[in-house]
Amino acid sequence: MFKALTDGQDIGYDLSGKGKQEEIDKTIRMGQGKNRQGALDSKTAQANPHATMISAKEFTQQLERLDKEMTKFWNREDKVSCIRIAIQCAKLLNDTTTPLFYPQKFILLTDILDNFSELVRGRMRKLTSQHTNGRIVITDENEDTTDFTQIPDKVREISRNWFNKVSCIREVLPRIYLELAMVSSQKYMQRRVHQSDLVRLAKMIRGIAEPLCASYTCAYLARVGNALDPTNKDYLLLMVEYMFKLYDNVIKNGHPNLPDDQYQSLFDPTVDWLIQCFAY
Repeated sequence: MFKALTDGQDIGYDLSGKGKQEEIDKTIRMGQGKNRQGALDSKTAQANPHATMISAKEFTQQLERLDKEMTKFWNREDKVSCIRIAIQCAKLLNDTTTPLFYPQKFILLTDILDNFSELVRGRMRKLTSQHTNGRIVITDENEDTTDFTQIPDKVREISRNWFNKVSCIREVLPRIYLELAMVSSQKYMQRRVHQSDLVRLAKMIRGIAEPLCASYTCAYLARVGNALDPTNKDYLLLMVEYMFKLYDNVIKNGHPNLPDDQYQSLFDPTVDWLIQCFAY
């Protein structure tokens, strides 16, 4: 659905981390993307002597490696590093300086967030089995029919703790992405996601100033909401109305470094997906 046109483009790459910080930040602490000609004249590069440039392919490989590293941290019971990686990956979605690469970056980073979500959900399943002495075993096949009122208090407390961590994230974009990524674990708190939750998140997205970033965040919310209940439309109506206004501004203002038709084409997949979900 999302196609990236990244030939001849580089991504800023900050190599200034130290120790364990470096192990986590080696990939996720990246500067703004820029083309090769722009890199020659970049004042940002002069201001940051630690920064270098990597290709879009190398950036992709680094993110794939980071995804595997997060699983390793999780298996070592280093949950703090895992949520830190997830937050920093969500923050990377704020950077739209290399717009042609953004669709591909969106897919790569949301894949990492989805992996984080699966790790959390897997832990909740494991804890449920442990604290019920194997009486309740939750799998993909029986999850929809499981009586979550029987979930032990200890598991509900741990699940609630994860969501409390997410609610403490100060920046809007990471908080939206992490909350959406972890939607599937809310049932372990004996709480299902309501239409009002999705409406609240849709209204939060309207506060994102960057059009490309806001557009793809809408697409992620629509993907999550459609998987939960494709019949709920209130939040989709808000986002469709917002997207038409956003698209009008995109047509009016354009992009300083891209032809209008090329820049506008970056929004087509998100608009198509929203309309598809709304018409389902």
